[in-house]
Amino acid sequence: MAATTGLLQRLERAEIEGVIAHELSHVKNYDILVMSIVGVLVGTIVFVADMAMRSLFGVGVTTTIEKATLLPEYSLLHS
Repeated sequence: MAATTGLLQRLERAEIEGVIAHELSHVKNYDILVMSIVGVLVGTIVFVADMAMRSLFGVGVTTTIEKATLLPEYSLLHS
C-alpha cells in the first residue's frame, strides 16, 4: 500500500488514518484473494462455454478468403 504526495498534501492526518485503515481492512478480509479466485473461476467458465459452443455448433471466425479456399464454389456463388 502506498500514499501519494497528493494524498498527503490534501488530507488531514485523521483523514489519512481513515483511508489507510480502510485499505488495511481489505487486506485483513482477503478481498484480493477472493477477487482473484472469482476472476479465475469466471475465466474458466467463459473458456469452457466457448469451447462447448465451438465444438457443438462449429462456431468460429472464418474469413471470406478462408471460405473461398475451403469451398471453391463459394467464390462463384458470392462474387
